[in-house]
Amino acid sequence: MKVNDFTTVPLGTILPFALDVTCIPDGWLLCDGKEIPTKYKTLRESFKIYNTPNLIGRTLIGSGMIKDSISAQSDGKSPNFGGPASLTLGYTGGEYQHQLTINEMPRHWHKINGGNFGLHHRSFSGSGDSDIPFKTNAEAARVLTGTDYEGGDAYHNTMQPYYVINYIIYAGSE
Repeated sequence: MKVNDFTTVPLGTILPFALDVTCIPDGWLLCDGKEIPTKYKTLRESFKIYNTPNLIGRTLIGSGMIKDSISAQSDGKSPNFGGPASLTLGYTGGEYQHQLTINEMPRHWHKINGGNFGLHHRSFSGSGDSDIPFKTNAEAARVLTGTDYEGGDAYHNTMQPYYVINYIIYAGSE
């Protein structure tokens, strides 16, 4: 059965489409953000923006009020969702890559215990079997408080595992 044989598909229905864009049936448009042809007047007027949704590189998420529609997870905690309280139809969000900010990192401190070092030679275990030596003087107890910063400022990928596919929208008959 071909997709265009369906007669009860509602206007604006979006479906995943595994074939090449050259195989999109009549009455269907690629969800690529391009202008909806004027011959699909009803769809154009329904969207009021005259473009198909741009779903290239995007996943879909349901619209509505987040606080009312999501209950606690099995661990009793609320889902980790930092978006708006209401997801309006057509809203977009998310990032392809994200660089953690200081506020997003768990608050932590790497304290060096040792009391009043006085005049000593000490070492900390380094990577492998190496030790990292350091020397203190009598004032060290007032100066030595923690470790150096660790890590870089690189962006990291936040995308879930994915399979690339086209999305098409039913525009109706001409």
